[in-house]
Amino acid sequence: MEPVFNEGLMAAKVVLITGAASGIGAAATELLLREGAAVMMADCDVARGMALAEALRGFGGQLAFIEADVTSESAVAGMVARTVELFGVLDAAFNNAGIPGGYSTAVSCTNEEWEQVNNINMRSIWLCMKHQIPEMLKTGGGSIVNMASRAGDSANLNMFTYAATKHGVVGMTRSAALDFATQNVLVNALLPGLTQTPMLDAKLALHICENDYLNAVNIRCDGGFRVPYSFDVGVNSTTRQ
Repeated sequence: MEPVFNEGLMAAKVVLITGAASGIGAAATELLLREGAAVMMADCDVARGMALAEALRGFGGQLAFIEADVTSESAVAGMVARTVELFGVLDAAFNNAGIPGGYSTAVSCTNEEWEQVNNINMRSIWLCMKHQIPEMLKTGGGSIVNMASRAGDSANLNMFTYAATKHGVVGMTRSAALDFATQNVLVNALLPGLTQTPMLDAKLALHICENDYLNAVNIRCDGGFRVPYSFDVGVNSTTRQ
């Protein structure tokens, strides 16, 4: 199938998005389509993913949906292979799938919670990069955006497992960026805070994908969460811990 592109920032680019059926992933799918990309949506929620794909038909570039469990290597390999089969190449990827996990500490975290949150938030991103990067190398490079969080370089109370996995995403991003920089594969991470405006984070993901310079960068989008509150910045500091 020959992809049909609109003119835009991502014209003639093929992008794979995980966790694409809702939230930031859904917003990124819409935005990339409007900017002319061919998008492969991947999600484990088939009903929601298919409904969104149908709603976005005609928004711009070509669109396909695939069911994928990103904790399974065979599923991830198949997801990447299907993207290349449909669209010919893989230019960029937004590895967005993730879960918050339970509200626990290092003591109260269960083995089951640890395994689940690690598999979805961290192992999945390793598996995605493991299979995406070789395809990008075949065509001279590409761009990967990994979804981290403000918890990737800070922490919140009772979010032990989540913070651990998001720190891991930041570390993997930096390491992969260094390993493949000379082969023109750019790897960056997005670190949003509590997201009330998914389209804003999606726009950041878009611009990271289309850039040909940023590499190994962790981009925060959290409303200045780490800014000291010794002065009035228009935010009620009593609500921040």
